[in-house]
Amino acid sequence: MTKTLIERKLTPNWSISTGMAYSQIATPNDPDSPITDNISELRPLIELTYNQKLSSKFILNHRYWSEFRYFEQPDNTFDFSTCRMRYKVELNYVPNTKITFKAFDEIFLNIGDQTTNLFDQNRYGLSAQYMPLKNLGFELGYLNWYQKRASGIDFYNRHLVRLTIHQTIHLKKQKT
Repeated sequence: MTKTLIERKLTPNWSISTGMAYSQIATPNDPDSPITDNISELRPLIELTYNQKLSSKFILNHRYWSEFRYFEQPDNTFDFSTCRMRYKVELNYVPNTKITFKAFDEIFLNIGDQTTNLFDQNRYGLSAQYMPLKNLGFELGYLNWYQKRASGIDFYNRHLVRLTIHQTIHLKKQKT
């Protein structure tokens, strides 16, 4: 998945972002079946984030996120599927400026007329982020992905290792 956001600070603790995510989804969506195809998905999104400083080393982040999901069709066009609402709570431990340890839980809900399942998935995990440069870093973590199956009754329970590259580009000059 590739995600690009433009962020605007509203206050020292609140920020708003908008952007686009692009992903390739392997089908069928069944970890026990062989992959037969990949479908592209576009997700215009908007998010609101609140960072709550608990102490000099602990920060509690709240992220409220709406994404509008468009799936590729056989004729290479994209059709709107659903709106998905996400809420993520994340506890960060920051022992120094280059390293952050994270623990999080995120819930996904589907909204819309064509929605067959309100609850989509829950993800929780742990990670360690290393920022060797102020605007470039890496994050390695574990993710438990608990997702409702097409039956509407059964669930997938996936255990994933995730590597993320973080890059920040400042378009506005920072005050010194």
